Amino acid sequence: DEHFLFKTLLDDFFPTQPQPAGCRQEGSLSSSSSSEETTTRIECILQEAYKEDFREELVEDENVMVPPQINVSVPACQSLPCVSEWKQQPLLLTATPNVGMKIRGIRRLCEPSFFENPVNSGHTDGSLMQLPINNGREDPRHSWVIDFETELFAGTALFRIRDCNTDAFSTGNSSVASKHDYFGDKNRKYQVCIRGRFKKQVVMATCVSGLLLDRPLIISRKVNSDAPPRWILRAAVKIANILSPRMDAELECDHPRVLSPLCSTAQTIRKHAKKEDPVYLDDPQEEPHPDSPASLVADLKKGGADESDANYAQYRKRTFNNIYDDFVQSNSTVSPHFDDSEYTFEFLQHLVDYNDLSLNSPMGKKTLGAGLQGQPVRIIAISNATDDQGGISTAVLNDTTSLWAFDLWHASNVI
Repeated sequence: DEHFLFKTLLDDFFPTQPQPAGCRQEGSLSSSSSSEETTTRIECILQEAYKEDFREELVEDENVMVPPQINVSVPACQSLPCVSEWKQQPLLLTATPNVGMKIRGIRRLCEPSFFENPVNSGHTDGSLMQLPINNGREDPRHSWVIDFETELFAGTALFRIRDCNTDAFSTGNSSVASKHDYFGDKNRKYQVCIRGRFKKQVVMATCVSGLLLDRPLIISRKVNSDAPPRWILRAAVKIANILSPRMDAELECDHPRVLSPLCSTAQTIRKHAKKEDPVYLDDPQEEPHPDSPASLVADLKKGGADESDANYAQYRKRTFNNIYDDFVQSNSTVSPHFDDSEYTFEFLQHLVDYNDLSLNSPMGKKTLGAGLQGQPVRIIAISNATDDQGGISTAVLNDTTSLWAFDLWHASNVI
């Protein structure tokens, strides 16, 4: 019933967590009170969104027009290969076209990168290339990686999706037969690691990452029977804004998006010193200690939450959030920037199963293909421009703002 669904949603947003070791107890009453207030706000949002959606369903036009035949969102001068030609069916990974992404090479991690040994790869526009996805069972240093470059960033990307088809890219020891399993008993279904250098001074507070689509989602249940109720989508956006107030999330618009500041979105961030022992891209990534030169905290130069109150990644995120808030509220261009060091960003995700393009929700599995309206899942990071007043302007993905941009297609999008 309605009460059970609300309770399930709340449990999903607030899973029971053990108290971190060494965490101080002084603020426990205040923290408990704050948590209760937040839970109450979320419960009110869920109830109001449910009632609003119910009222809309009563008056929704019965003659909803079914959209015309799906048009794939790539320029007319380029085309996707037929699904039967996809090397990793039902998935296809490409570079986003027309945003300045240049694929410099595809290689095993153990092989020299393009940036170590520049060669003419013959591919200046990566939008037509099929890029490799790993399934996490590759032998160490044998994962496939992608060397790429944009106007602002040059680096290497490693994609992993649990249980994805890797037969076409496997050579020598099959990844299926490998004793190694990155995902193992982990809950996550997806990992992306990006390592590289910024080619220009880029202000940290202007960088965001996440998803950005070209066209509206099909969320009418009269057209897309797999669409979740509108009240779930609206409640999810409102709740996300409570839990992550710096998130720019909007699903019912011309360009649906879920974007958050890059420095507080990444699961781990490491700044690499030239003399440190190498941390390979396929190694388990760990957030460095805040006092380490490898931590971003050293560059932020501003105190965050008490270090004993959170793990290292949470400490970095809270420290950056202070910087971000100051930048936004003061409309000042004076803010820490990425220097010419090498950085690694790791992103994890456990809700979407890309093998069947479904979302695990409290209401069960929901397929996403029909709702995307022939679009890929677009994985991006951009440096937002600033407006005339110095504030961050609306997210725009083009060749002057892109740090990286990849399109992950599923066969259900295009068939």
